[in-house]
Amino acid sequence: MTLTDVTEASLYVVLFVFLTICGSSLLLMIPKRRKGRRWGEMVTHPLRYFAIRLGISFAFGCMFFVIVSAALTLNQHRPPEDRPPVITVSGSAGRTVVNLDLDECGDPATGTIQVGGVRPGALAATIRSEDDGRRPIKLNLDGVGKFTLSDPSARRSVLSCYLQMPVIEGGSGSSASLTLGEGMEVDTVNSAPSPSAYLDGRWSWDCPSGEPCGVLATAGLAIEEGVQQVIVLVLAAVFGAIIALLIGEVLIEPIRRR
Repeated sequence: MTLTDVTEASLYVVLFVFLTICGSSLLLMIPKRRKGRRWGEMVTHPLRYFAIRLGISFAFGCMFFVIVSAALTLNQHRPPEDRPPVITVSGSAGRTVVNLDLDECGDPATGTIQVGGVRPGALAATIRSEDDGRRPIKLNLDGVGKFTLSDPSARRSVLSCYLQMPVIEGGSGSSASLTLGEGMEVDTVNSAPSPSAYLDGRWSWDCPSGEPCGVLATAGLAIEEGVQQVIVLVLAAVFGAIIALLIGEVLIEPIRRR
């Protein structure tokens, strides 16, 4: 939902509220009309009558616009990158384990790769990502190497983000794990696939043997019941109501003076 859609919806709200208020007022006038009173007696100033109701309708529309805009700000569902980072292992590699550490959404991530079945001099690994390009991973004699990803996450909302775990190509099977900073956790429902285990602050995924395994993890602040989102929405509603009252007063006061 874009800002244009929100604006159009707000105008529909203005129209709906205006027609509802005017229709209700006209319905209340019908019994008086049956008693012999004329429309001119009941609506002495038609311009003022409709202008006041139009101002109230715009106030409701502005409040709707502010609240919906705040909700969209909290939930900016932006898709992650199309191509996740890829780690390619060549040579006589066994099972490959990748560990990724991320403190907060938007921060760089550090990773560790451990390759089993190592034969010294017969094993090589490279990592390729859209932001950092292709780089070699230096492995020691035990098949352990380290790498960094400068911008691995994609913003999902104010409180959460998507994280493409590196895809492992080569070797005989792989697994991936993720460690997040303090106060953050993996959303097991919105991650694809869901983590297969959680141990010592690390979420793990087991990948099928012989197949590249892509994991899309959804990470976010561990705030129960979305308290922060509710607080922001309530504050947005309060400010929206204040702005609506001010706009309504600006539109109605000149008409009252006249």
